[in-house]
Amino acid sequence: MSAISREKERRFNDRPTVGWHHTHPGYGIFLSGTDMYTHRNHFPLPWMFALSLAWEAAHVRLYTIWQEAAAAYIAFSIAHCTLGDVLIGAAALALALLAGRAGPLLQWRWDRIAAVTAITGTGYTLFSEWMNITLLRSWPYSKAMPTLDIAGFEIGLTPLAQWLVLPPLALYLGRAALSRSDRSA
Repeated sequence: MSAISREKERRFNDRPTVGWHHTHPGYGIFLSGTDMYTHRNHFPLPWMFALSLAWEAAHVRLYTIWQEAAAAYIAFSIAHCTLGDVLIGAAALALALLAGRAGPLLQWRWDRIAAVTAITGTGYTLFSEWMNITLLRSWPYSKAMPTLDIAGFEIGLTPLAQWLVLPPLALYLGRAALSRSDRSA
């Protein structure tokens, strides 16, 4: 165990690790083997990225952009929305970890973390869809989008379902990968 890990355990054992930062001065930008191990074993976000990319690619057809925009702009929109989803997911996960005082990874209450992450992501999505559909009119739904009326506002079901399904699924897959790596170690 590194000196930093020991100090974190000694002084902040009741607090979760929500990120890390360090540099390789003079060596350029890269992820070392240790960096990749740290990320893979402590942060389930790669699953969030892959799941969000698949979801965005599938449900873009439910927006008017699918019929109205050039292929390059559709691809840009999918990438843009996927990155936004990962940032929303990371923020929602960080909030869940901090609010739940999650502690070390092996002590996480995965069900509670998944629920708070999903609720936070869904809440943000309700606001974002309302703002971008109703106020800004920046991404209108096509007629194929199933919607739900919430207080006079039509919200797409696929954006809501995305946040009710993907964060718990990403956390489940991250936990399963962690369990597999523990068994193989």
